[in-house]
Amino acid sequence: MSIRYFVRANSSEGAVNYAQSNLQGIQKVYLIKSELDYLKSAFISRQAAYLQDRGAECEYWCNPSRKGAFEGFVIPAKGLAVVDYDVAEKDERCTVVDIDRCVDPRVYDSLCDYAKVTASELADKMESVYSVYKGAKVIHDEWERIYISCMDFDRLDSFSRGVISRLVPSERTLVQGCRYERFFGSSGAGGNVNYIDSITDSLSKRYFIKGRPGTGKSTFLKKLASALCDGGYECEVYHCGFDPASLDMVVCRELDFCVFDSTSPHEKFPVEDSDEILDFYINSGLEGVDEKYSHKLLDIQVRYSKMIALSGLYFEEAEAIRAEFDEKIKQSIDFEEMNNMVYDMLYEII
Repeated sequence: MSIRYFVRANSSEGAVNYAQSNLQGIQKVYLIKSELDYLKSAFISRQAAYLQDRGAECEYWCNPSRKGAFEGFVIPAKGLAVVDYDVAEKDERCTVVDIDRCVDPRVYDSLCDYAKVTASELADKMESVYSVYKGAKVIHDEWERIYISCMDFDRLDSFSRGVISRLVPSERTLVQGCRYERFFGSSGAGGNVNYIDSITDSLSKRYFIKGRPGTGKSTFLKKLASALCDGGYECEVYHCGFDPASLDMVVCRELDFCVFDSTSPHEKFPVEDSDEILDFYINSGLEGVDEKYSHKLLDIQVRYSKMIALSGLYFEEAEAIRAEFDEKIKQSIDFEEMNNMVYDMLYEII
């Protein structure tokens, strides 16, 4: 089984990184080092493409800044990982692989100088994204408060406890389970991208949470994750890329199920007979609330959408800066040397 996910996100809390959580149990970490981000991304992505073509069972870390590219991968069966040097922390497990020799030495220094300027420009654009996201989060909180003020908490708590008791066996072990913190999606210049299908396709049971903002979806997922860990199970916990304090999905492969928030911007509906909807709108006693507050909700949705659209413009500006610099680097790469390094390293690790 291979899956794709993100370990980093650009969120309303700024840049968030869960790389170390996903290196639990890994004995060997190869850190791909270069002063040029594109070079690292291209090197790791070529290795990942080789492994994918051969059906290797890997966990691929998608790059939130470069659509379709990777910033690392884990091969659990071998207890090893290959990761961008600037993504993971350095410890005794790490071996640094410097790949700067893949670049024409005559232009290397000038590219590094340009990289510093580009990094500063990109940082400014991302600060603008974070600022807009913070404003959008304030509006989203306003959205949530309408539903929270109308909720039947006793009814919701009873429903949540019933679902958790159905999903998690009552027996407890003496060993605390472990959890991996991740993101299944990311936002960028091209809009929202998610890998829900990659993560869930091998599972026999999928639960689709439906509900409105503030109707207890994330709180339920946090309780479910805690129950799984208390029961000694290993679980994958997927945070919201916009608000990392919230959860969007919990997966337990030992029990062969996942539960995820299937509302916008990652709306999905059941397609298999075994898929099941968990309706948090009805089970929070919120019937009629949409109609009662329709005008106020519409105003909030419009203001929120404008903020998200503005963040998209900043993402696009950042993408344009990054793409221009990436093109300069491509022209200076010795791809024959890169391929030699890629295959030499693959031969060593697999």
